[in-house]
Amino acid sequence: MFGTIVIYALSALIIGTAALAGDKFEKLRDELYQADLIELDVIITVKSSIFSEIDSTAGNIFIANDSRYRTQLNDDMFWFDGNCIWEYSSENNQATKDCLKDGEYFENDLVFIKELDRYYSIQTIRNDSIYCLSRLDSAASSLPDSMTVILGKVDSHSLQLEYYDLNGDLNIVRVLQYRIPDSILTDL
Repeated sequence: MFGTIVIYALSALIIGTAALAGDKFEKLRDELYQADLIELDVIITVKSSIFSEIDSTAGNIFIANDSRYRTQLNDDMFWFDGNCIWEYSSENNQATKDCLKDGEYFENDLVFIKELDRYYSIQTIRNDSIYCLSRLDSAASSLPDSMTVILGKVDSHSLQLEYYDLNGDLNIVRVLQYRIPDSILTDL
């Protein structure tokens, strides 16, 4: 579940063309789009409307420009090396691996982070602060129909993403900080 949430959190970071020129959101999008590697510190909270439960996790995410990624959420880990997805669950001490076959294309939601404006229209609710994203198409997808992105008021390297998932649960993804490391080889 948190792997899917991570996808949404990361998707909100590289958002398209609706921000005004000079807007903090546009600057963030441009900076992250141009980076060879992005590192994110996140806290993800899911509020279940059915079970009246709140579930949260914290972690660190690296995304490379070529769509490779490494994620650690609490004690669970996820890797995509460009060919295979590896997942490790500490709860049951189990690892899984799913690799591409010759000629097969892996539908990795993280791949379209750099092209998110193809999937969402963006409306500025409050300049330099709050944005609403709405899906452009109605095709079946694991992406939320809409999201709210809230930029940090003080820290320009923080933001919050809110959306309802397919179960009607409120997902709140807090990107506490993002960094652009110097080297892709040593960090991923």
